[in-house]
Amino acid sequence: MTHYNGRRMTLENIMVFKQVSTDSLRFLDPPSLRQNVDGSIEIETVFESQALPDIQWKFGSSEDIIASQLNGAEGRLKTTFVRRNDETCSSTLRIEGAGDGDAGMYKCDISSDAACITALIEVKKDFFKRPFFIQKTGFHLRDNGRIVIMDFRVRSPKKITANWSQDGLALPKSRTVNFVHRKENADTYYGALILCRDSASEAAQSTSVYECRIKNEHGEIVASYGQEQSSGLPHITRPLSGRHMVKDHVHIALFDVGFASASEPTVTWWNIRGKPLAESGRVKVQVLKESDDGIYTARMQLANWGERDAGRYTCMIENECGKTAADVVFREVDHVGHLMSRLFSPAVERRGSSPSLKMSDSSSDEDDMQKQLAEQQRRKKLKMKKDAGTPLTKEEEKADAEPEEEEEDHRSFADLGVCESLVEACTALGWKEPSKIQKAALPAALKGKDVIGLAETGSGKTGAFALPILQSLLERPQKLFALVLTPTRELAFQIAQQFEALGTSIGVMTAVIVGGVDMVTQAMALAKRPHIIVATPGRLVDHLENTRGFNLKALKFLVMDEADRILNMDFEAELDKILKVVPRDRNTYLFSATMTKKVAKLERASLKDPARVEVNTRYKTVDKLKQNYLFIPHKYKEAYLVYMLNELFGSSVIVFTATCAAAMKTAMLLRQLGMQAVPLHGQMSQQKRLGSLNKFKSKARNILVCTDVASRGLDIPHVDAVMNYDVPAQSKDYVHRVGRTARAGRAGLAVTYVTQYDVEQYQKIEAHIGKKLEEYPTVESDVMLLVERVAEAGRMAKDELKEMEDKKKFGKKRGHDDDDDMEENQGGMRKKKKMGKGKGGKMQIKNRIK
Repeated sequence: MTHYNGRRMTLENIMVFKQVSTDSLRFLDPPSLRQNVDGSIEIETVFESQALPDIQWKFGSSEDIIASQLNGAEGRLKTTFVRRNDETCSSTLRIEGAGDGDAGMYKCDISSDAACITALIEVKKDFFKRPFFIQKTGFHLRDNGRIVIMDFRVRSPKKITANWSQDGLALPKSRTVNFVHRKENADTYYGALILCRDSASEAAQSTSVYECRIKNEHGEIVASYGQEQSSGLPHITRPLSGRHMVKDHVHIALFDVGFASASEPTVTWWNIRGKPLAESGRVKVQVLKESDDGIYTARMQLANWGERDAGRYTCMIENECGKTAADVVFREVDHVGHLMSRLFSPAVERRGSSPSLKMSDSSSDEDDMQKQLAEQQRRKKLKMKKDAGTPLTKEEEKADAEPEEEEEDHRSFADLGVCESLVEACTALGWKEPSKIQKAALPAALKGKDVIGLAETGSGKTGAFALPILQSLLERPQKLFALVLTPTRELAFQIAQQFEALGTSIGVMTAVIVGGVDMVTQAMALAKRPHIIVATPGRLVDHLENTRGFNLKALKFLVMDEADRILNMDFEAELDKILKVVPRDRNTYLFSATMTKKVAKLERASLKDPARVEVNTRYKTVDKLKQNYLFIPHKYKEAYLVYMLNELFGSSVIVFTATCAAAMKTAMLLRQLGMQAVPLHGQMSQQKRLGSLNKFKSKARNILVCTDVASRGLDIPHVDAVMNYDVPAQSKDYVHRVGRTARAGRAGLAVTYVTQYDVEQYQKIEAHIGKKLEEYPTVESDVMLLVERVAEAGRMAKDELKEMEDKKKFGKKRGHDDDDDMEENQGGMRKKKKMGKGKGGKMQIKNRIK
């Protein structure tokens, strides 16, 4: 055997190569070391040998063959020998499940009768710590070829950086260039370059070479993308289109797209909800090969088409080189298709006739068409007369006052421009489709405009400003990105929960800054520099003035939710201070249930050329809310409340009172009668307020007795009914109170208790909402049976209030942890505790709880 006196080569400080060359046996290339997607590594040597060589792989200093030496694990190793042609051969060692324990020196001895050559390959531990690809780099086309996506997925134990370049020059982000980099789990990272072109031909003609250098502290790998990759991709030859047809009395939507593919394609169709469509009785999918040149047509038929099916459809075409997607927004049945579906739809004759099928009368459809055209012409003439200043007749004024029928809007979140990850978050929250305010506000907000939004309570205003903020945060990650101002503490916590739920997948951090909570704890939360701050104005100003290092100089978004109530609560001075310290170059969203003069003034001071969005009328309540009243004597008011709650047994009810004292007394009275009631009012500590609210939200308690502190903004979808135990002092407060039920499209009930002292105020409410309410039917005899028992419970509740006030005054220890969660026995009555007689016995003090 010849001595090792060949040359030494180093490849990335990983492999060492030595050889003794002869004419009959010599290495052609340096050995190669690669790591595969499945975690295995392969070491390959390529050499020239005319005769059949003898090959032995060894590990470390051992002279034995490697199969019995490497980690003592049989079955992990595999060696292969391949003769590529008459003179060229290769030998490969494959190590399954390789890790740090497999680092070391590997030796490959290749010998023949005439000579011997040896390759020494050193695998260092750093090799297993550098990034490596876990799937083939992708080159995809979207939007009929206008959007090019180059992506990769790597595994790395350490954090990576990814730098993109075009033809060797660094590639900056711009209007047509975007980057996506995200961590998928503990050691897996995904990255993509997204290029937007004005046309598919421009994208196809690009000859640039793109590279992404993916690096961690142990090493670097390069992903390269060139024209040769895109050349084999499927490309669209005929854009995806849809049309309606009627076949055998069935309304069918037909989609087709033409494309070219050099290899056998796989086609997947995706519906408006982002889910793949499988072949079924309703869905038929075909891929037709039009010619031997690789021209195909993909076709999909969707039977029994209806309005629920309107939206965006995607055809995903994939071959061995990558993916191409084509999209089409298929909204409504066109006029001809709609008419055809009505003309040819079968109808069964009414009861009493034979059950034979009959065709729909085409003349009625033609009449409908003529009526629609006449109505359009009439409204057009009225508009022309109004624009010209011509006075209208009484009949024309009456016709002009009639509201036009609104066209149904079936746009999804994706159609409005919301990105895919946030669409998935909305789906996870059960948001099936955008609300009216979201459909109106999101397009403008996503374009970067300021927005002022007026919407009825319970309409989804939070999503209308949270989604644009989170989408912008995805594109431009930054700490202290947005500030949301709210009038109440409960609403602040609720908005923060919505942000956290929507931003779960992107790791959004929020901080709630409200009164009633320790300022030091809040200062520590602000020191962590959260993405979103949700605050009440007063406490936020305290931190701006007293918390060192905290400022809002980098703020990008300012939101004022329930702005009318913020101003009504005398926060104007605080708002002025906040507006002075936030940057002028920002986006501002102002949302309110009502438009007042103060709100209009705030709009002029804080918004720049805003998009005005209004989906309600003044003092309007939602359509699915059933509103009633009870006209009752004041002395039987409590008995009627208990009667109503018994009638609604098992339902989730909010009872509104005028004062804090009334809320406490009513909650205690109901508890004495065995009902699961908790109070919520402004004189409770923040901890107890949140505790009561969470018990009601989690359905641990089904009755919430509260003041107007809970009348605005709180979103508790399961509320079945609202009891206005005390008539609200302001008509707009009535709208907000009853808005706690019938939310998100659900039905609800609101009952207002009107006594002989409340008639005038109740009439004002009816005038403002423009509706006469009906009286709720009750059985008076059943109510009278409850009077004595309710009166006794009221006396016990009054005594309990005095006892609580007595303990507070003299600093005695409380017998219970919370005012709002007293012990209950099986019958629901509070367990009485034996009272020790103190000096002077019971103190008869006035109830000072308000």
